[in-house]
Formats: sequence, structure tokens, C-alpha cells
Amino acid sequence: MKNLIALLLLLLASSVVSAQVPDAAAREALASLPESQGVLFVNARRITNEALPRVVPAARLRAAFDDAKKQTTIDLREIEFVVVGARFDGDAARPNAPDFGVLIRGGFNADAMLSFFRMGAQGKFREERRGAKTITIFQIDSDGEAKKGAAPASPEASPSASPKTDPFALPTDLAAVSLDANSVLVGTIPYVTSAVDARDGGGTRIKSELVDLALRDTDALVSLAATLPASVSKYLDSGKGSPNMLVNDEMKRLLDSVRHAQASLNMTPARFGFQTVLRADTPEDARAISGLVSVGVNSLTEELAKKSGGRKALRLTAGDRRMLELIRSLTNVVADRDVTLGVGVSQGTVAGFVSDMTGPPAKAPAKPVRRARAAGARRKA
Repeated sequence: MKNLIALLLLLLASSVVSAQVPDAAAREALASLPESQGVLFVNARRITNEALPRVVPAARLRAAFDDAKKQTTIDLREIEFVVVGARFDGDAARPNAPDFGVLIRGGFNADAMLSFFRMGAQGKFREERRGAKTITIFQIDSDGEAKKGAAPASPEASPSASPKTDPFALPTDLAAVSLDANSVLVGTIPYVTSAVDARDGGGTRIKSELVDLALRDTDALVSLAATLPASVSKYLDSGKGSPNMLVNDEMKRLLDSVRHAQASLNMTPARFGFQTVLRADTPEDARAISGLVSVGVNSLTEELAKKSGGRKALRLTAGDRRMLELIRSLTNVVADRDVTLGVGVSQGTVAGFVSDMTGPPAKAPAKPVRRARAAGARRKA
């Protein structure tokens, strides 16, 4: 169903630049998710009301929101926050796309929204009762159209019952349910049914450690927290060419010692920033990781200093200058098992970057026009 897919894509796209200090409703929404390995929190209201107006011209921003409302009948400016949860089955031999759910809360009528999608589906959906809730299951193909003649799916179906050959393939069914008057949850059938069960007291909820990490940065616009697999280092081995000197046994050990990670985009009154928290197995591992980051940053700073100094040195490009600004703003703090790294840039810098990316292309300088009469006069002389 095109409208449903369009809404999801618009919300996830807004989360890349989207998030106010999370309130009790946001924490409750996160804590009510079923067991997940990753969670994304977006405070959309602060993004649309505070962040985007600082870097995007008002007329262009208003036109983008109005166009989105025409496509989905939803005003993105009314959304309070978005929460995305994801979990994997852990089968490395037969990887599947993750189960996921997108929880949206805002100043809209959740039941009316689902009625709108059911009307647009032209009967290509079914409804299932789950406790006190009614789950609507939309049958779609990769192009977002309702599948014709497809057998109805059951929320009891196991995600492993129909293995996908493509781990990045879109789901063929999407489930949706209104959680309350202003909240709707859309996602894969197993995740949505697990979420309903978790709210009713059944099943396993997301770990509180992951919720706390996702809400740790109180200035966050967008915050992502995840539990990492036991052997992340195996993805560093490309198996091609000469070995990378930086990828050694000690580097792999330290990488594998990171059990949880958090990353967030944040905004203060004067700056935009990025923060990441790496939670290691032991305080010793955390201090080692922090030290390696410092060594790498110092090396990069020295390279840029060489490039900008001396009589025959190359001039710094705009990208080099932005990199230098980021490096100089770096904070590197260790507390127990946590390494917290942060960088920031002025809002003026971000506004200039957005203007360069979205504005009209710069005009090429005009070529000098040769004056034929003057040239002829010179030859005659």
C-alpha cells in the first residue's frame, strides 16, 4: 500500500535530522517495546519546531511539510516522537531481515489514520484479535501495492517459517494497531504481536539498560542504542589483499569487548553535535579504547597541521577545515565501563552545509569574450 509505505519512509527520513528532553510518555513508549537488540528514539516535535527552522529556510520547510501532508494526510508537525525497535533471529547461517516496529505518537487520531489506510488498501487486508486489540494486516509487495490473491497471513506465524533469500528484502506483510487514541504501531507481524503482548503483561520486554542508553543524551534530537553481537570483529576481515596493519588481535579483542553502544545527534542553543557511548566489558577495556581514540585523533591533527603549515604547504580545503573544527571540539571521557565521545559544530556551519546541499548549483564563471576588432588591430600594427 503506497500511502502506508510513504508515511513510514517520511517518518524515518525526518528522524535523520530529527528530537527535546524525553518525557515520561517517551520513556514509557520505549519501555513497553518487546525484547529488541536495537532501538531508535526521535523527538520529532523538537526537530520540526526547533532544529529544522535553524538550518532550513522557513518557506522551503513549510512547502516540504505541506507536500508530505498531501501524500499521507498526516501533518508531520503534529508528531511528538517516533520510536523504532528491531530484533534479529541470530541465525548467521540463514540471515533474515530483522523484525521491527515503528511507534508513532502525536496530535492525530490513530483509529482514523488506520481507517484511512484500510480504505486505501481496497480490501487487501485482514484483521486479527490479539487480547483487547485489533491488529490490521496489510498484504503488500516490494512496490508497496496490495498483493492480489495472496493467502492471508497469521500473526502467529514464526519469522523463520518462511525464510527470505534476501536478508534486505522488504516484508511482504505489515501489521498495524492503534495503541491508544494518539499512538499507532506499524511493523512486521511478529514484532507487532509481541508488542501487544508485552503491553498486556505477556512476553519479554526490552531491557531497561537499552532504554536508559537510548535516553542518555538529554540534548538528543535522534538517539540510537543497540546490543552488539559477540563477535563484531569478524566483519573487519575482508579476506582480500594484504592484511590491514590496524586490524590486529588486540584491536579485535577491544572491539568485541564493546557490548552496548549508543549514538545520538544533539542540539544545544549554539551548536549541533554527535555523541557516542561505548560500553565495554571492563573498565580496563574502556580506558584502552579511549587511549586508542586519542592516539588516532592526535595523528590526524598532526597531518592537518602539516598540510596547513610551511611555505610550500597545500591550502586546507573546506572539508579539511570542517574536519579540523570537529577534531578540536572532541571530548573523550571514561567513566567505569563507558567511553563517551562527543563532537560539535556551530549551527551556522550546519546551515551553510545544508544550503550548499539543497540550494541551486553555482553558476560557472563566464568565459572571457575575445574582441575580434582589437585582435585584428594588433595584427595590423
